[in-house]
Amino acid sequence: VELITAAQPRSLIEYTPALVHLVTHILLLSSSQPIRRTGALLGSTLYNCALREFDAAFSTAPEEFLGATTTFITTLVGSNEELMYIALQQTFQRSGDDKYDPATNARCEEALRARMELDERNIISLARMYVDKSSKADEDAMNSLVKLHMVD
Repeated sequence: VELITAAQPRSLIEYTPALVHLVTHILLLSSSQPIRRTGALLGSTLYNCALREFDAAFSTAPEEFLGATTTFITTLVGSNEELMYIALQQTFQRSGDDKYDPATNARCEEALRARMELDERNIISLARMYVDKSSKADEDAMNSLVKLHMVD
């Protein structure tokens, strides 16, 4: 977690899908309180990393950021971040069962606050539009390629 906090967001792009997957599965499947607490902290760190990337980009070179094809934020959103968000919400709302832990709940609350800030600033919705547009373009290119090979 400390490494992610200290790293440049762009350097994490390659690992983001695995990290999102890890957080989601830890929160949904693990029964160990220390592991669940670490998963929630990792989720919070990922959202804060997205905020950090956005703030840094717009304070120094907004044109460069807007022209980039891949950013940490778009990779985060394209990595089923929504499932991680749901897992964080479910963990946060769990208060009467044997998996409840106040420290894990506090980490989830931090993550959800960071996610809310991303939502309020329309960062998530803009990234989702970009990811959806890219997915559609990839799908169209694949369909064209298949049609081309079917003609031959």
